[in-house]
Amino acid sequence: MRVPLRIEKFIETIISRLEMIQEALGDHVTRAEERSATNQHDRDDEWRGRVGRTLAEREIQKREERKKYAQTQKGLNNQFWLNILTFFAVTGAWLYAAIATYQAVEMRRATRAAEESTETSSKLLNENAWQFRQTLREMRAQTRAQLNAAAASQTGADAAKSAATTAKDALVIGNRPWIKVLPGIIKPLTFDVGRNGGQMATMTLRNHLENVGQSVAQNVVFWEDVFPVDADHSFRTALARQKQWCDANRHNQPDWTGSVRFPHDPWDEDSMVGPSMAKIEEVIEQSQNDPQVPKGQVSFVLVGCVAYRSSSSLSLLRIIRLDSLTGSEFPQQMASGCTPT
Repeated sequence: MRVPLRIEKFIETIISRLEMIQEALGDHVTRAEERSATNQHDRDDEWRGRVGRTLAEREIQKREERKKYAQTQKGLNNQFWLNILTFFAVTGAWLYAAIATYQAVEMRRATRAAEESTETSSKLLNENAWQFRQTLREMRAQTRAQLNAAAASQTGADAAKSAATTAKDALVIGNRPWIKVLPGIIKPLTFDVGRNGGQMATMTLRNHLENVGQSVAQNVVFWEDVFPVDADHSFRTALARQKQWCDANRHNQPDWTGSVRFPHDPWDEDSMVGPSMAKIEEVIEQSQNDPQVPKGQVSFVLVGCVAYRSSSSLSLLRIIRLDSLTGSEFPQQMASGCTPT
């Protein structure tokens, strides 16, 4: 197993410190020996002066041997303590290396556990995301199914409503009153008749009316009038007056006046109608430059409207159309033109 780099540096630092300590101890021992040798040399000189040379030399030799022995013992002691310090340093380094190795192993285990936890969390997240997407797809499918069901229900409801409306309309049409009007001329159109404070062109009509429906008609009100055909050969003025009266009486109210007519019970109503001479002369003047209209002639049109209610308070309106009044019903009474006298 390779020792980490920081542990190697730590061991090298300890060894260098121990070498420095050994070198300092060696220097200290050398200086101590030098001082001891100097002192011993001085004592030897003094000793030689006191005893004979032979005894002095023997004594010096013995001292030298003791000194060497003492130096040897000191060196051994220094080496022993140096070995002890080296042992402790190496032991501490190995302990530090063991601790660091244990920490590294634990860190690898923690990292592996974190990676496993992350992988597990990622798997769970992916599973949850898949489940969420699946749930979302199911919700969308259910929503579409509900929308389709709602659309089908709405279609069915619309069909039922349409069928009910159709049935109601058919019931109303089959059971409502229908007022039929057949106008007839009693007195033809007469010009320059003084009426209402002016000159009029009047004609007297007898209208044969009948309720041809299946129910009672209430508040029956009938209106009709004769108008000159416009200079542009249209019925614009007549239709405008007809629309005005019909719109005013379209929503017949129960408290309005009028007669009550039972089914298949005909009756007649006479009326005197006609335009003013001023209106006729205005149309003749506007038609002078029209080659299709003989000079001094004008055509007339009869329009009318009948308003009534059914017994179910349904407000009804019957507009008498031009083609039914100026066509096959009574062509013998309506001339294509009249010349005022």
